[in-house]
Amino acid sequence: MDLTLDSVASVASTGKSSFGEVSDQIRAAVTSCAACSLRSGCRAPVPFDGPLDAPLGVFGEAPGGVEDAEGLPFQGPSGLLLNRTLVALGWARSRCYVSNVVKCRPPGNEKPKRPFVASCRPHLEAELAAGRFRAILALGSTALSALTGEHGAVSAFIPREDLRVTVGGREVPIVACYHPSYILRKRSEGADAYEVAMRVFASQLRRAIRLASEDVVEHPERDPEVSPEGEQGLAQGDEVSGRDVEGDPVAL
Repeated sequence: MDLTLDSVASVASTGKSSFGEVSDQIRAAVTSCAACSLRSGCRAPVPFDGPLDAPLGVFGEAPGGVEDAEGLPFQGPSGLLLNRTLVALGWARSRCYVSNVVKCRPPGNEKPKRPFVASCRPHLEAELAAGRFRAILALGSTALSALTGEHGAVSAFIPREDLRVTVGGREVPIVACYHPSYILRKRSEGADAYEVAMRVFASQLRRAIRLASEDVVEHPERDPEVSPEGEQGLAQGDEVSGRDVEGDPVAL
């Protein structure tokens, strides 16, 4: 079956048993895509990770080096920070649909230009048409603009509660948040800057979780914490989705 927005919406609406079929269609369309010049500079387009009927949709910017190598979104240091923060808030990544609005790694992990975002637009529209997310977490300005059509600094979107996008035929809230790579880069500015950014990051993830499900374990009295033993999994000096970072171990 050829993948079109109509076919995606039709298959997804037939019931839970069809999510596997429509997921396969979307994955096939992404991995075979050569709609823009980014395809020639990466190993392969990176599709999504997680079920289309997950309660929380998480959309970032574009794959980084680790993601390009492993073929899954948010696998490098940014992904580790995301995963650990979700767990600290009582939520598992397995309850998320994780994707990027641009599916191929940009050269040098630079911010994707708008024509590349536009080339990937059909994939994003298919994901939104087929998804059953109750809320969406938008990580970074590129994801925010792709989902909302608005442009500007992430900090200007964070307080807003009016952001919406149509998912599976109904409007769901969008929670704006800094990209994890931004949080990691803040460490170079000192502990205070990192702590402030991390508090905002955790607060926005908590808000997204609350919107996605009422059954969330929250810890409002503290920020998420990760034991020192858990920091050893980060690769040193690697590059992550949409940006490069210093590669220091993550300490929340």
